[in-house]
Amino acid sequence: MIEHEYSQLPMGAGGQDPTYMVSSDSTAFTHREPGTPVVIDGQPVPYRTLARLLIDFTLTGLPALVVPAGTDQHGLPIGLQIVGPGWSETRLLRIARQLEQVGILPGFPAPARLLMCRTA
Repeated sequence: MIEHEYSQLPMGAGGQDPTYMVSSDSTAFTHREPGTPVVIDGQPVPYRTLARLLIDFTLTGLPALVVPAGTDQHGLPIGLQIVGPGWSETRLLRIARQLEQVGILPGFPAPARLLMCRTA
């Protein structure tokens, strides 16, 4: 079913497929003091290295979009990075929206404060 859903998505600009990959070595982490290491698989990892999977695309100028792909056992978001060829920003946004519409991605949850305002 998912393969069929993916096959219905538009390809990247110029007919090239986008690349899908994780955005970090871990899920999101709880708030902490700046510079505090994050523990991944029992090993402390310096905070500054957590964006290493994002930096290469930023430095090369390729458009990349990070979207929520679900949550971990603690309810913290897991990021999916979608990378396309140059000048495909609009196409990446369209792909992310379609992934959300067919139920592959959960979409962005409204912040709790916003939800409280809507129910008041």
